[in-house]
Amino acid sequence: MSLQHTSPPLSAWREFFEKMLLILTGLSFIASVSFFIAYNWNELGRFFKFILVEGLMLISIGVSVYTKNIWVSRISLFVASFLVGIFMALFGQVYQTQADSWELFFYWALLILPWVFVSRFIASWLLWVGLIEIAIILYEPHSFMFFRGLNLFWKLFLFNTLFLFVWEYISKKLDIKYAFVVHKLLLSFSSFSITALLLSHEVFICTFVWVIWLMSIYYIYRLLSMDIYALSVMSLSIVVGTDILFFRIFNATNFDNFIFIVLMLGMLTLFLGGYLSKWLKRLAKEEDSYATKE
Repeated sequence: MSLQHTSPPLSAWREFFEKMLLILTGLSFIASVSFFIAYNWNELGRFFKFILVEGLMLISIGVSVYTKNIWVSRISLFVASFLVGIFMALFGQVYQTQADSWELFFYWALLILPWVFVSRFIASWLLWVGLIEIAIILYEPHSFMFFRGLNLFWKLFLFNTLFLFVWEYISKKLDIKYAFVVHKLLLSFSSFSITALLLSHEVFICTFVWVIWLMSIYYIYRLLSMDIYALSVMSLSIVVGTDILFFRIFNATNFDNFIFIVLMLGMLTLFLGGYLSKWLKRLAKEEDSYATKE
């Protein structure tokens, strides 16, 4: 819009505020139900709690099915998806199932997955991805069944990287609006996880995987298609990862001149950061000029 010196019409602003108010209404409704049950926990009977949550869930599903407004339908289904988690937490507290915390988030994500696919709503996908991320983090002390021998960052890296490429297909196939939000979230988590793995004991295999990941990101988001955010995340990972590797080299050689190490790492960071920032600016200008020609 800044290139074309235009501003959105009044109808676009009205549509934006309508969607924003609908989203805030849904979030406020979810928060009010949660706080109402928590605040009146001792006063409310167990059956009333279940009837309240299940009734609101059925109403939300009914509104989603019978309304003609697509945004009201999606937000109602999002509310119902959130109420599933409230119901599961309520069931666990009332009957003291002694289930692990990761099971709540994992089965919550599993139960709402069909609704997430049907709604094609970016907020529902964000909720689902967040639930899986939390489940993976909470599963760390219970790694006796799956992913045995892998630390937390390996699990996060594998999930986020795998789902990142799956998301490329899903978002286009389902025509999900604002799909870039989940894309950037998964890309950021993937980058953080693989960079953090350079601090682990398996430095050689982690470095190899890190280099393969950098090459893949460059190939996909520079050669196949242009994505400045992905290349920015890659550049940040290069700067931080290189500093980590050089620090580990100094540490392995028992080099104890702290001032020299800090000076070298500072110069390395400035050099890499300056070069990559200029490279990104040049790519951004190329992308802008190409968009202007079109």
